[in-house]
Amino acid sequence: MRKIHGQLIEDFRADEASRRIAAALGYDRIRVYPRGSEWVRIELLIGDPLDGEVPAPLAGRGLSVSDVEITIARDELGNPLRQSWVEGPHVCIQGATRSGKSVWCYSALAQLARLDDVLIAGSDLSGLLLGRPYVGTRHHEWQATGSADVEAHRDLLVRLVAEMDTRIRNLPPRRDKFTRFHAGFPLIVVVLEEFAGLLRLASTAPVEKGQPKMREQLLALYGRLVSEDTRRACG
Repeated sequence: MRKIHGQLIEDFRADEASRRIAAALGYDRIRVYPRGSEWVRIELLIGDPLDGEVPAPLAGRGLSVSDVEITIARDELGNPLRQSWVEGPHVCIQGATRSGKSVWCYSALAQLARLDDVLIAGSDLSGLLLGRPYVGTRHHEWQATGSADVEAHRDLLVRLVAEMDTRIRNLPPRRDKFTRFHAGFPLIVVVLEEFAGLLRLASTAPVEKGQPKMREQLLALYGRLVSEDTRRACG
């Protein structure tokens, strides 16, 4: 397609423009590439690769998190997008209600939990993402769930920070991170689900005289975990 004088490639890639072009041509969507200074190349895409289930294959037994990539999404052509969890120290999931956040988390964590050198730890006020799915597994004792005991969430974060500090002290000379893990020394994936709700609940929790408010304790521990290079200690 030839551009009108003054048009940019972004004019074709804009959401509204690309939808109109696709509809006019009778296709679901398009991809646009520059071709010289006056032309653009338009690829017509049949179907929506996200319209339906997106399988996330589980890694085979005996593999290490250092050697596998986790399926995290699909691109618009239906090709899987994968990420090495060792190379991705922080992951933040946000979106509107019923936009698929929980499904994505279930999928990513299921792939990681299968690996013998990964430990799924963390805090989940709802007890839906963590807790029940992990009862009877090695992960469960590193998880705090539910709203009945705020101190249990605080104590779990204290334990994680202590483990992080131990690992930092044990870093080999001239190294600033760990890249290899095994069952006795797993990559710890720390999940903080509904953490804002936990902070609200903690704002009214009683503490011993002279101790910081529970909310401030949680924020301090959270700050330690996210400010450190988590490949040294936690994922």
